[in-house]
Amino acid sequence: MRNEPDLPREHVRAWLLILVGASSTAGLTPLPVQLFHRMVFLSNSLAQLYETQPPAELVLKQDRGPYYPQAEFELERLAIQGLVNMTDMRWTEGAERQMEASFSLSSAGLSCVRRLVAKSSWCASVHSFLIDLAAAVAHVDEGYEVSTADRDLTYSQPGIQDRAVISFRSWGERLSQRATEEIASLSPPGCEPSRQHQLRLYLKYLERLAA
Repeated sequence: MRNEPDLPREHVRAWLLILVGASSTAGLTPLPVQLFHRMVFLSNSLAQLYETQPPAELVLKQDRGPYYPQAEFELERLAIQGLVNMTDMRWTEGAERQMEASFSLSSAGLSCVRRLVAKSSWCASVHSFLIDLAAAVAHVDEGYEVSTADRDLTYSQPGIQDRAVISFRSWGERLSQRATEEIASLSPPGCEPSRQHQLRLYLKYLERLAA
């Protein structure tokens, strides 16, 4: 199953490059591949909170967690182009061998992100969202980032079988966004949290579920 992007491919590559850059700013890099896929999923499932169209609005449910093979392929292409660094590469053991690696932004990639954000209002909007998302993930207790993301309410909703496709194209299906907004609504009058704080509250809520 491939999670086909709703955005043109060049937009997807820009999104991924900005995502790695935001993760670097938040201190999450080198970004392990397991966390990379979860960051891609969270960025997809929560993008509408910032009124931003994500690359994809569906995900394949798997025991190993959210997995976006096309996104990983595009990230590896960015590495070949010298915009992303790949380190700690190895193959896992077992019946289904998988490559593991960690990703970080190269100096050329950083320069590219800066140019994209300066010249494109879309990239600037995506950058603002992904910076806030990466900061929210970084505020999760160290070592709990992956398990916290796996408790996302869209991904972990009951009744979804393994290998099933979870869609969040409509507002009713966007359980992540709805939960984030619901948690924010519990704040005292006059203390309405910003979208950045809404993301942090939601991730801390998921962290409590994962503990």
